Amino acid sequence: MPSLALKIPPVIQLVITLILAYLLAKFYHGPVWPLAIAALPLTVAALFFMLGGVIACRRAQTTVDPRDPSKAQCLVRRGVFKYSRNPMYLGMLLLQTAFCCYLHEIHAFVTVPLLWFSLRELQIKSEEQSLKELFGESYLQYCQQVRRWL
Repeated sequence: MPSLALKIPPVIQLVITLILAYLLAKFYHGPVWPLAIAALPLTVAALFFMLGGVIACRRAQTTVDPRDPSKAQCLVRRGVFKYSRNPMYLGMLLLQTAFCCYLHEIHAFVTVPLLWFSLRELQIKSEEQSLKELFGESYLQYCQQVRRWL
């Protein structure tokens, strides 16, 4: 998938999988799970990571646009970036999971690993390569200290 790398913004990937989850829940009825109660705390956690990542990047005066990682002005290690190298993508996965819980439909959950895979293959791998080139040893040390997800 290198030809699509960095070409489909992560937010678009999220929207595609949210729509797919909705369509799966609407047209394929499996056992109903009583998970709606989990949707709210997952949504709060998702917003914490997504907004926390944006705020940390803004405070560091660097880009939040994931389509061109070479525009990064600095390596952000503060805020939620102390806990996850990809807090905004982690937030997207949590939001996808929350939406699937809200839908109460087991078939919708296939979209969670789909989103994880697309983020990893279309975004994260290329971003990591760019960050290695930009920040060298500093980035490699950061990778040893902080996990990719949590």
